[in-house]
Amino acid sequence: MLTELSKLCPALGTTVKTGTWETYKIGSADNAEALPVDYTMTGYLLDPIEVGKTFRLLRVSRNGVPAWGLYLSTPVAAITNSTVTTRNSVYVMKVLDASAEPPRFEAWPD
Repeated sequence: MLTELSKLCPALGTTVKTGTWETYKIGSADNAEALPVDYTMTGYLLDPIEVGKTFRLLRVSRNGVPAWGLYLSTPVAAITNSTVTTRNSVYVMKVLDASAEPPRFEAWPD
């Protein structure tokens, strides 16, 4: 399923500081901060989004710029209409193509 997730705001009660574009290290697995607000990622959901579980998104773009990567969420706290709340963030989710399958490739694209 090709999906777009846009971060609206930090989740209520999060203990993780929301990063800024100046402080967040794009592509780093060791960030001490959560994704900045106004972060939009487009990609293929690899797992169903369920309360209490994490989910993975095979990202193909970040803020409209091609940027392949694997996003792993923190556990989902709530799902309401088109909003997904994780432990750290609140996202608006938009399904772009419900029947789209993730690409299959032997090597990571450049």
